[in-house]
Amino acid sequence: MWSTQEPEADFSPTGSIPVALEQDRHAQRWLESSDPAIGVGARHHTVPAFYLRRFANSDGRLLVRDRPTGRLFPSTASKLAIKDFYTVVNQDGTFDGRMEQLLAKVEGEAAQLLKLLLSPYRKPGPLTQAEQVTLCQFVAFQMVRGPRKRREVELQADYAAKLQAGDELTEQDLREITAVPHPNEHIRLMGPVSFAIFDLAPERMLPLLEGLADRTLAGEFEPVVCLEAPELVDVPESLRRSDGLPVYRRHMGAKYATAAARTRRRPGCGWTRPPRSGRR
Repeated sequence: MWSTQEPEADFSPTGSIPVALEQDRHAQRWLESSDPAIGVGARHHTVPAFYLRRFANSDGRLLVRDRPTGRLFPSTASKLAIKDFYTVVNQDGTFDGRMEQLLAKVEGEAAQLLKLLLSPYRKPGPLTQAEQVTLCQFVAFQMVRGPRKRREVELQADYAAKLQAGDELTEQDLREITAVPHPNEHIRLMGPVSFAIFDLAPERMLPLLEGLADRTLAGEFEPVVCLEAPELVDVPESLRRSDGLPVYRRHMGAKYATAAARTRRRPGCGWTRPPRSGRR
């Protein structure tokens, strides 16, 4: 096993992203004013902690599913992290945690937006342009920041290195030797690749998100149940719709959960009404 390259450059918030001059200046000011030591040695979440906590119970525990084996096991949001996953090694050998700081900024804006969207006091309506940008930026980074994307970078580098070596490697060498790129390579690509995804524009990304939500609620990936709060008072038939539901209903009174998440709820906690047949 050998490393295909040394760290090429120090951390840059924009890298090769084509940005306007003022945006580049703003990024450089942030870079100069931030402390590279913050985040170094810490455990970094590849899935944001605020997002994981929405799947946790009142004790902060959530159910984790191992995809290759299908095994389910309990854990906490704080434990589902990897030490120094986004820490960059600069050319002078120093460690730099500013990518983790940048992701924290992206996550913070998305967390505030999702809290607003899920609030029962928010008036239903389309997202503003700024909200669309915040949501699409968050999704774009999520698509490139995880271990799966890093593994893809490693496999591509291994293939390219062996292809470049040509006849210098025997068949046994090809089987036994693995070329491993420096983790900086994945971190360096996160900005440009997420920008390319974000450049699809909200008009194209939002329908993709809506389609994914529909497929999830339809149970395409794993069983999903609709949980509704019980009716506090008896509603006369004259105030019911043809499907049996009251005409006047509490805004956002229905919640959705996977079957695995439903089984870990303690009696007396959360929603209790069984799902209605034929409804998603």
